[in-house]
Amino acid sequence: MMPHDPQSHSEGSHVGDLVPGPWVHPEARPNSPAAQQPHTPAVPSTDVERAEPRQAGPTRVLRASQVVVGRARQLATSPTTRARTRRIKDALKDELVLIGQGVHMVCRRCTVEGQLRRYYEGQNPNGRVRPDMIDKYDKARAELLKYRDAHRAGRYARYGLAGTGVVAEIGWLASLVGLLPSGHVALDLTMLGINAAVALKLRSEGQRLRLETWGSVDGRPALEGGAHTTANDIAAILRDAGILPSSVSSAAEAGLALITPPTAVAGGWEVHVALPPGVVVSKVKKRLAELASALDTIPQKVSVSKLGESERRVAIRVWKELPLSGPGGVSPLVSAPKWDVTKGIPLGVDIDGERVSVDIVKALHGLMCAGTGGGKTASARLFALAFVLDPTADLHILDGKPDGAWAAYAPHCGEYVEVQEAGDLERAAVALERLVDDMRDRMARKARGEKLPFSLIILDEFQEITGKLSGAGMGADSPKARARAALDTLARRARSANMRLLLATQQFDGQTLDAGVEANLMWRWCGSVPTSDMSRATLGPRVAALGLDASRDLVAGDQVGVGYLVAPGLGSTPPLVKSDFASDEDVAEVCARVLAEKGGTASAPVVDEHQERDHADEVIDVEIDREADLMEALASWLVAEHVADDTEIPSGQLWKRVVEPYAESVWPDGDRPSYARSIRGFGDWLAKNGVPKIEGKTPKRRAGDIYEAAARMVGGNVTGDDDQQFPGELRAVR
Repeated sequence: MMPHDPQSHSEGSHVGDLVPGPWVHPEARPNSPAAQQPHTPAVPSTDVERAEPRQAGPTRVLRASQVVVGRARQLATSPTTRARTRRIKDALKDELVLIGQGVHMVCRRCTVEGQLRRYYEGQNPNGRVRPDMIDKYDKARAELLKYRDAHRAGRYARYGLAGTGVVAEIGWLASLVGLLPSGHVALDLTMLGINAAVALKLRSEGQRLRLETWGSVDGRPALEGGAHTTANDIAAILRDAGILPSSVSSAAEAGLALITPPTAVAGGWEVHVALPPGVVVSKVKKRLAELASALDTIPQKVSVSKLGESERRVAIRVWKELPLSGPGGVSPLVSAPKWDVTKGIPLGVDIDGERVSVDIVKALHGLMCAGTGGGKTASARLFALAFVLDPTADLHILDGKPDGAWAAYAPHCGEYVEVQEAGDLERAAVALERLVDDMRDRMARKARGEKLPFSLIILDEFQEITGKLSGAGMGADSPKARARAALDTLARRARSANMRLLLATQQFDGQTLDAGVEANLMWRWCGSVPTSDMSRATLGPRVAALGLDASRDLVAGDQVGVGYLVAPGLGSTPPLVKSDFASDEDVAEVCARVLAEKGGTASAPVVDEHQERDHADEVIDVEIDREADLMEALASWLVAEHVADDTEIPSGQLWKRVVEPYAESVWPDGDRPSYARSIRGFGDWLAKNGVPKIEGKTPKRRAGDIYEAAARMVGGNVTGDDDQQFPGELRAVR
């Protein structure tokens, strides 16, 4: 072993000292002379100082409080919180109103009962109770007792629960602050438990009382026939139907009143109601399904109609059985020896059993629509039967669905065509063209002062004859196109010749007829149809806006021959009419009897296909007649659109909607007069005939001026015996 060399260590070093290696920087050597010099930089220490925790200063507290306040403000101003606050406020308001009503009713009851008690005891101080008012007092007392029974349990449950809960909470707080011994907490819990049990009992009792005392309608055995139904009950029914706001709790709060109390009628009961301001009859009709649900029945057993001219007065009738179902009554035409068609055609009875007739003098042309088996053809045959019984009237029938329903009328018809095959369409087109020639001949006879009999043209299932404008077989010279053109001419001009159209169909979509034809269908009957759109197209948008829907309000198969009738003289609300019935045997017997009285010959007008059409006496009046016809077409279009007298119509709209279609049908070759050639000439023509222009951004014409001009021009061609007053017709239709 090598000896220990004491000199092997560097000078100045001690044994055991850590001597840095040569790779360490001299300044970092703690024992080196450089490290021991006074101005030598100190070696950085590797020890980490312990960080002191920072205290929360006022800035952080402020920020935290601002966040809390901001969140609270956001929660307080949120729509959800506002809605909840509003509901709580409304609930408190309703409770306060209920308390006030309760106090008022109790005071009234005490007063009335005290007066009655004194009266029955022979004491009547100051004569406050009169003998003739006893019934009134008794009724008021019964109403007050009913109110008490209906609401007593509910008030006890609500206010008893609230009062007991408040007492318990006050006791709880008092025990917490030391005002009451701690044992009072157990008493508070006991009170809350008792209160909950009593509330449940009172709630069930209140339900029982309400079921016993709440006035209801048919279907609730407590009030059979609605005899005891009150205004509050009607308000609750309308509220449940969504007609009144859901917050309504009484009739007084809603502003509703009974005009007449519920009364029993044949087959059900009826009530007349004065609706609150802002609620109209049409709204009730639009909610008919919901109203029927609130009445616990079906919509077909509920009828809603307007009383008088006010939109707030409504009659609600509830039927026990389906109204107007079953067979119709025998038509009076079956037993009548003769009939004057100018006095109206008896169609049937309305829902009140009143007889309804159609005045063909005012009603002009008509449309009847109903689904298969709806009684459309049977109802239309009544019009034909009336014309058969009138010895001066003419009848023409074109049957698009030949099933023998019209066969008995054939000997009495000037034109009778059954369209069963494609070749029959030509015969139908020729027949309509002959009727157009007959119309022109009639107008010439009328101009000479001759009194014209009335003529009826019936087209059953007319769409089989006319087709659709965009359908197949509608070429320029096709039978369907010619039939449509002839029908358009008859619809626009046949009125002046005392000729009337009756168009019947199973389906009507508003596109089967040309606009000029549809605008002149002044009376309409719509039975049960499959869709709401078909009902709207048949009855028109004005009737549909009233909430009437034949697809919803009528039951197919059960209400045969029942339909809404829109016609002049029947008011603004179309009645529901059940058509009379005339069997095939009755029709055949009447037609045979009339034919025998005429000596075996039908009274059909003789029509010569080769008659001369350019008579010299027609040339003078042809342009005058066309001008009157155009003015009448303008007035008829305004009537169809239900335009009031004071309404101002742009001249361009009149030109586009009426004049252009009229000119294209009357002058197809383009050789038109000045008033049908340009809108300027049309305006000059209107001014010449007493329809002045209203200056403005767009030239307009007053509808009333057009009505008056049409009355003057058409009236000039009406004989003294013809009792048609054009302005009255228009106003009756509107």
